[in-house]
Amino acid sequence: MDTADGERNVLLSMRNISKSFSGVTVVDNVNLELKAGEVLSLVGENGAGKSTLIKILSGAYKMDHGEICINGEKQAIHSPADAIKKGVTVIYQELNICGTLSIAENMYIGHIPTKFPFKMVDRAELKKRCSEIMTQLNLNYNPNTPIAKLSIAGKQIVEIAKALTHKTKVLVMDEPTAALNDQEVRLLFDIVRRVKSMGTGIIFISHRLDEIFEIADKVMIMRDGKSVHFGKTGDIDKGGIIRHMVGREIVEERLKTWKGTDEEVFRVENLSTKYVRDIGFNVCAGEIVGLFGLMGSGRTEIVKTIFGAHPKRSGDITVLGKPVHIKKPSDAKKAGIAYIPNDRKQEGLLLIKSVKDNISITVLRQILGSLGINKKTEIRLAEKWIQALNIKAKSPYQEVHNLSGGNQQKIVMAKWFAAGPKVLILNEPTRGVDVGAKREIYNIILDLCKQGLAVLMVSSDLPEILSMADRVVVIHEGRKTGEVSGEDITQKNLMTRAVGE
Repeated sequence: MDTADGERNVLLSMRNISKSFSGVTVVDNVNLELKAGEVLSLVGENGAGKSTLIKILSGAYKMDHGEICINGEKQAIHSPADAIKKGVTVIYQELNICGTLSIAENMYIGHIPTKFPFKMVDRAELKKRCSEIMTQLNLNYNPNTPIAKLSIAGKQIVEIAKALTHKTKVLVMDEPTAALNDQEVRLLFDIVRRVKSMGTGIIFISHRLDEIFEIADKVMIMRDGKSVHFGKTGDIDKGGIIRHMVGREIVEERLKTWKGTDEEVFRVENLSTKYVRDIGFNVCAGEIVGLFGLMGSGRTEIVKTIFGAHPKRSGDITVLGKPVHIKKPSDAKKAGIAYIPNDRKQEGLLLIKSVKDNISITVLRQILGSLGINKKTEIRLAEKWIQALNIKAKSPYQEVHNLSGGNQQKIVMAKWFAAGPKVLILNEPTRGVDVGAKREIYNIILDLCKQGLAVLMVSSDLPEILSMADRVVVIHEGRKTGEVSGEDITQKNLMTRAVGE
């Protein structure tokens, strides 16, 4: 800071923050400064280090090096609860609410006022305190309204009100507008400005560049774990933000060196849901089509809708030229579509079951004998895929929770390969696996392409997309903003479309 007064006005200071996982540095000597009554927009492409930096601030992660100061005092933040006590609240995209409770109960959960002698909930005091905060925010919500009745924007606002019950000094908002319409965004921004006027410092994470210029006083841009720009919002334009986000061009070895055929295997037309609109693309035999977008763009919503895990409002899907009607995942499986989820532990595996149990789950009818599952056939099936995918397990009976992330991912792939799909949807196929396992998974995908499989790959890893995809469909705010192929698949072209420019 230039002056002593300026230094006294600094609410939050994060100095020389570093964090590594398994020897990989994800936050590298980062400095962040936030003043009271200021909105700082934190920007960066997927994997830039934003989330890790915020998790360090919130106490979810322990930093390797650096220090955090609030109002000039050094703080050791040991947990999210500790962070809240010290005045730091983070509102994530997945809101921390209980739908069965009222607005007031959600706002004061964990510190609801009680009355003696039996420590019963003091309803009158709860309503009074809630109403006072609603008045501060110029809201007319009834404190007794069940929070489930509110819109997503309303729930976001209650989360902000909840932060004020903790006397929050620093409020972090992670992609708060990702699921909001324009009217709801305006309402949310009105509340943000009121909170700002109370002297609260706000860190606003967003990929929507127009919003950054509307709400933020300053912008900090991260790339590859480093802070590459910090300054007033008025001193930079959209092109400058994109240039800082992208940096120098990534030079990545091209792994898929041949093109697929012209035989169309899979087509999606006019796909719309609550979150995405008029999505269309096709995939040919032996081709990898990348689906790229920043966090909250709708890319996962698209593939989960195709697979029947989310409802669609409209749209047509064809496999090998024939229309398929998918209302649930079993319909997708029958149509020859396989889906490898981005969260293998929650959505892809039975962690306490064995390798053989997980691999055979998609083909149970094929391995049934007269007295139930034919154990010999099941073991042969498991051994076939353990060998084919080089899965490192002691035996087919080993429980999968004891395996590495890379081997777990191979098991998710094996269970779907066993079903003989025509279309393979991969959602972040190498998330959380080491470099060696990544290359093995890439080789597996490429071998399947050579056999004529059509692959749709969602990835936030730009080098992965650049090295593997024949074509890339780019998504921004639930809409397709471009489709690039061949030499046009560059980091700059993808990022420019991914931010809606």
